[in-house]
Amino acid sequence: MNSHDPVSDCPHIAQFGEAALVLDAPGAMDLGAQQRIWALDAALKEQPGIVETGLGMANLLVSFDPDLWQAEALADWLHDAWVRLPPLAIEGRVWEFPVIYGGERGPDLPFVATHAGVTLEEAARMHAARDYIIFAPSVTPGFGYLYGVDPALVLPRKKVPVMVPEPGTVSIGGVQATIGMTPGPSGWYTLGYTTRFRHPFDPHAEPPLQVAVGDRIRFVIEKVLPC
Repeated sequence: MNSHDPVSDCPHIAQFGEAALVLDAPGAMDLGAQQRIWALDAALKEQPGIVETGLGMANLLVSFDPDLWQAEALADWLHDAWVRLPPLAIEGRVWEFPVIYGGERGPDLPFVATHAGVTLEEAARMHAARDYIIFAPSVTPGFGYLYGVDPALVLPRKKVPVMVPEPGTVSIGGVQATIGMTPGPSGWYTLGYTTRFRHPFDPHAEPPLQVAVGDRIRFVIEKVLPC
């Protein structure tokens, strides 16, 4: 149980440039706090003078029209709305992905298992035992930032990123999980890869992104390979 009360604790709000504010939820990242972020995001979309919102993990970027809002007045509105609005529960879709854990495409599974004091098979089961909720869009179109890693598997991100060459990799970093969309450097721990990878972004579709905030990602063990 979290020690903080997301209602009574005040969010931290800071200026971001001349016409934007950043709100950070109080306390540790959890579903209750993120549902309040979702509620704020939805309410702001109905407010005149709000140019854009940027949904993040336990934070929200709010760009505003300075002709219609002053930063101090908007900060007061956000503080009031944080207390006033009920959390927004989103019942999204469930997406299942079979995963091959370990092997050449899951080189960090032994390290994560050792950290948790379990076998490779047990680490894979712990990872696959939970549903991961899309808390916020990611920096590239895809499955977004996923929350829900078992606390026993939580590790700080790597100090030196490594190249992840193929999409479909399944990784964890801190309390977050991800399915890699594009090749690139990553400080997360790669546990394996999904054999059912299909990029959810299609610029010609409507909507172009199939998945949405609040959807749940479920991993199913297909195989655990020795590393």
